[in-house]
Amino acid sequence: MFQHILSQPVSRLLIIAMLIVAVLPISLMAIHLKQTAWDNSWREIREKHALLADNLSAPIEIYVEDRFNNLSLVAETIVPFADEPKPLQEYINRVFNKLGNFASISYVNVSGRMLAHKVASDVEYISEAVTPRLFTSEKCFLFVKQTETRYISGIKPSPYTIKPSIIMGEPVVGKNGQLQGVLLAEIRISVIEKLRQGIQFGNKGHSAIVDQNGRVIAHPNKDWMEEMKNLSDWPIVQKMKVGKKGVTEFYSTFMKEDMVAGFSAVKGTGWGVMVPQPKSEVVAQVNQFTNSNFIWAGFGLLLALVIGTYISRWVTQPINKLAQASQELLDNNLQGEIGFPAKTEPQEARQLGYALKSLVRSL
Repeated sequence: MFQHILSQPVSRLLIIAMLIVAVLPISLMAIHLKQTAWDNSWREIREKHALLADNLSAPIEIYVEDRFNNLSLVAETIVPFADEPKPLQEYINRVFNKLGNFASISYVNVSGRMLAHKVASDVEYISEAVTPRLFTSEKCFLFVKQTETRYISGIKPSPYTIKPSIIMGEPVVGKNGQLQGVLLAEIRISVIEKLRQGIQFGNKGHSAIVDQNGRVIAHPNKDWMEEMKNLSDWPIVQKMKVGKKGVTEFYSTFMKEDMVAGFSAVKGTGWGVMVPQPKSEVVAQVNQFTNSNFIWAGFGLLLALVIGTYISRWVTQPINKLAQASQELLDNNLQGEIGFPAKTEPQEARQLGYALKSLVRSL
């Protein structure tokens, strides 16, 4: 087999050699280019997704902190009315609209009884739910009462509408330093959802926010928001629940495919933010980049083939002429002449032509 290849005409061998010389570095470069493209794309994806997750968690953190600051201001100024239900209700009514982005506010005394409340006019509530009632089983109330520190719940049914809600609690401390009651306020999830909707990229890239229990606060799937879908079994959610941040891959039951996602934690809440994108989109981006380079590589290989064919002919044509002229001399009993080689022929071919011409003359 090897001998058969070596016995081929010089022109064919030259073309094969040139193709090997051209294909080998192009192939090695293509492999390296594809690997580099993958590495660069993954690094870019990871950096972008991690940055998006951080950029989304920051305004949510600010939003929650602002609500707490407003609630804290009310807690400081409500002390003179804390034991007088009627002035207390009037005060709540007066300040409620100035606070903004609260769906409701309730003042609950240390016994757990609601003494005053105010629900936003655009909130459809169950009328009997806002009558004086006990909050003794409300986790947010109990935590604030026991620790005398602020607290924010995860997503849970609203005590007034039974719809998904988030409740924050602020202690009301009297002038004697004793806890007088607790302010419970519902923040508007629509604001958080609006922040989430601001993160969109690619064809299916999106963002999602879960609470400290892994339940959906904001998500493109509205049904998941309504049912407060529990995603705590997702590996990425488990990482967010313990305050981790970074980039990971996971299978999304919502998108029904593998995802690449940046994730981050919202300080002071235990919530998590994730920014996933289908892995198939990342693969498509890399393939688009590498395919365009392969097209140029193919064009270069075709050009190398054309140039190699021309060079092969330039080198072998004068040799073939000498071989043909030599054969004609042998057939004519050395009667005849070998023509002068052209100046455009390779140097070795011209040397061989002059040598053969001199040899024939000598004979």
